[in-house]
Amino acid sequence: GQDVSMNTPGAAVVATIKSGGNEFKSLQNLSYEGKSFVGNNVDPNGPIAKLGGSAQPNLLYWNDHNDLGGPIVKDKLWFFVAYGHFKINKQISGINPAVATDLGIFQQFTTKETYKASSKDTLIGYYQWGSKSKPLRGLSVTTPKDSTLAQYSPNWMYNGRWERVWSNRLFTEINIGTFGYNFPEQPSVDYKNNPPRHDLATGFNSGAGWEPFILLRNKPQAYGDATYYLPTKNAGSHDLKLGFEWIDDRSGQTYNGASGPIRYLDNGTNPDGTPIVDEILLTDLGDPAKLGSTWLASTNRDRHVSFYAQDRWTANNKVTLTAGVRYDRQRPYYTEGKRDPILTDFFAQQTTPAATLLVRNNIAPRLALAYDPGGNGKSVVKLFYGRYYFNIADSFSGVNPGTENDKTYEFLDQNHNGLYDGPQELGTLLSESGGVSTTLDTSLVTPHTDEIDASFQRQFWGEAAWRVLYVRKMTRNQFDSNGINMAREGQFTVPVTVPVTLANYDGSKSGAVQGTQDFTVYDIPNNLAGVVQDEITTDPASVNFGAANYDTVEVGFNKRFGQGLFLDTSYDWTRRDDLRTNSSSNSPLTQSDTIATGYYQNVFPTVSNRQVTSTWTYHLSTRYQFKYGIGLGANYQAQSGWPYARRITVKLPNAGSQNFWMTDLGSSGQTSDKVSLLNVRFDKAFTFGRYKLTGMLDLYNILNANPVVNFNTSNGSKFLNVNGVLDPITAQVGVRFEF
Repeated sequence: GQDVSMNTPGAAVVATIKSGGNEFKSLQNLSYEGKSFVGNNVDPNGPIAKLGGSAQPNLLYWNDHNDLGGPIVKDKLWFFVAYGHFKINKQISGINPAVATDLGIFQQFTTKETYKASSKDTLIGYYQWGSKSKPLRGLSVTTPKDSTLAQYSPNWMYNGRWERVWSNRLFTEINIGTFGYNFPEQPSVDYKNNPPRHDLATGFNSGAGWEPFILLRNKPQAYGDATYYLPTKNAGSHDLKLGFEWIDDRSGQTYNGASGPIRYLDNGTNPDGTPIVDEILLTDLGDPAKLGSTWLASTNRDRHVSFYAQDRWTANNKVTLTAGVRYDRQRPYYTEGKRDPILTDFFAQQTTPAATLLVRNNIAPRLALAYDPGGNGKSVVKLFYGRYYFNIADSFSGVNPGTENDKTYEFLDQNHNGLYDGPQELGTLLSESGGVSTTLDTSLVTPHTDEIDASFQRQFWGEAAWRVLYVRKMTRNQFDSNGINMAREGQFTVPVTVPVTLANYDGSKSGAVQGTQDFTVYDIPNNLAGVVQDEITTDPASVNFGAANYDTVEVGFNKRFGQGLFLDTSYDWTRRDDLRTNSSSNSPLTQSDTIATGYYQNVFPTVSNRQVTSTWTYHLSTRYQFKYGIGLGANYQAQSGWPYARRITVKLPNAGSQNFWMTDLGSSGQTSDKVSLLNVRFDKAFTFGRYKLTGMLDLYNILNANPVVNFNTSNGSKFLNVNGVLDPITAQVGVRFEF
C-alpha cells in the first residue's frame, strides 16, 4: 500500500512517500552518503494510537565516512586515517516532535600506522577518538523533555603492538594500550524549581532528570602471547600458545548533585492532580559547585592478572583437538573518597580511605573437538566445553562508602505540599544503600558460566551447506550488585490481603478500570520495620543461588550460486530458565525483552522469581549481482514477541512499596507483537579507470509493519501505554566513492 517515488533534479534529491493518506516530502542536497526519507506506519485513529503510541521515524539521518591509506615508504611504512560523522534525529512514540525529539550526533576519528622495522619485526600504532552528544538523553513517553539529561561524552582508545616472527615456527606479539571514555550529564531544568519525581505506580518521571553523573572509565591493559608450531613424525602437529594479560579496570562514577539530594517517590495523583507522595529518597550528595573540592567520589577498580595456555592438536585430516586452560586473578578495590552532604541530618561529612575488597583466583578449562567423518572437508562435527568467570569490574561499587549513599523513608507530608520540610515529615526507614551501610560477603565466590556447544555442518551440491547447532549456557553463583536486605531474607511471612484496581491505558487520566481484585501478599513482621542490613552476597539458596540455564537450537542453510546469487537462512529457538526482576524498561530504545535478569525479595510467591520462557527468530538474506555493476539485496527477519505480565505495585505496612508480577511471564499468550521486517538494497557501480562510484538505495521496513516493541507493564492508568513502535518505511540514498 506504499507509493514511493524518487527523482533527482540536478544536485538535489526529492523523495515523496505516501502512507495512509499522509504525504511526507523532503528536499536535501546530497553531498556524500546517507540521507533518509521516512513514512508513517501508525493510523491516528487505530489501536496503537488509542494506546498512546505514534510513529517514531528517523526525521533526519546523515552518515558520512571518509578513509585514506597507503604507503609512506614503500615496503616499510604505511598509514591509514578515517573520519566519520553520524547524525540522527528521531521522533519518539507518544511525544509531539514539535516539543522534543531524540537527537544524536556522533563523531569518530581513527588512525593506524604500520612500520616494518626488519624482516622479522613489525611495529603497529593505533589511535581512535570519538564523541557522542545527546541533548535529551532518556526521552520517552514516561520521561518528558524536562526530565531528560544532556550528554556529551568523548571516548578514546590507543595501543602499540610489536609483532616478531622468530622462525617459521615461532611468532610473538606484545600489545600495550588503553580504552576509556568520559560520560558527563546535566539536567534540562533546575531542580530547585522542578524537583525530581518518580511515580512508583506508573513508572513516569517528572521534574529535573534524576542523578546526572560524571562517569570516567579507563582501562589500561597489556597482553602478550607466543605461538609455536610443532610437527610430529607420526602423530600430526601441534599449535601451542602461551599468553598473559594485565588489566586495571577503572570506573569513576560521580553523581554530581546537579539534580539535588532528594527524589520524591509518588504513587499516583489526587483528584486535584497533585501527586500522592508515598516515599522519599534522600542522598548524601553535596553542593555541585563544590564537587572536586569539598567532596569527590572515589573510583572503583578491578586489577586483573591472567595467564593462559592452549594446544591445538591436528591428529590427522579427520580429528583436531584443542585443549586450553586460563588462570585469572581479580583484586577489586577502591580509592580514597570525600563526602560533604547537604542533608547533614542523615549523612556525615567524611573522608574514606582506599581499600582492597577481596582477591579471587580462578582456573577455567576449555576443550574443543572437530571431527570430519569422511576426511574430505565436506562435513564436520564440532563439540566444545568452556568455563568463563565473571568480570567483577565495578560491580562492588555498592560497598564503596566514597560513592553515593542513600536512604528511602515513608513520607508523611503533614502539610500536604508534596515537598520535604524537615525530618518530622519522615516515617519508617524502608531501605538504604551505599558503602556506609552495605557490606560485602567476603566468602562470595566468583560467578561463572559453563558453555556446551554441539554442531554438525555438511557441504553438498556445490557451494551449498546446512548446519544444525545446539548451545547450552549455565550461569552459577550470581549476585545482586545492589545488595540484598538480609534482615528481610525469608521474613516475608505476614499475609496481607490488598485490593488492587486493575486498569489499562485508554487515553484518559484514570485509565479504563476493569474492576478490583484481592491479592494475598506477604509483609515483614513489625519488629523488622525500619531494619536494613544490605549485603552484596550470592543469591540465596531459595532461588538456587541465582542459577540460570539457556538453551538455543539453530538450523541454517546457505548457498552461493554460480551466477552471482547468494542465499543464507536460519531459524533459532531459545529457552531461558532464570530469575527475572520485578521491573521493566520503558525506554523506546529497548526493543527486545524489557524485563531484566536478577533477584528480588518476592512478596507474591504465587508467581515465582524464576521464570521459564522461550523465543524464536527467523532470518533470510539474499543478494544477486547482475551485469553492469547492478546489485540487489534483501534481508527478512521475523522474531517472536517477548513474554510479559501485568506488574502490580502495592504499599505494605512495614515493607513499603513492593512490585510483583500478576501472572507468570507469557502466560495465556501474553507476549509483545511479533516483528516482521523486510529491507531491500539496490546499488549500481560505475567504474572510471582506477575510480569507482557506487550509488545506493535502501528501503527499510518496506512492508511498513507497525508492531509495538515497547510498552508500559505497570498496572493502572498507564498499563499498555505504548512507548515504542517499529520504525516506519524509510528510503535512504547514498553514494560511495573509491579510488
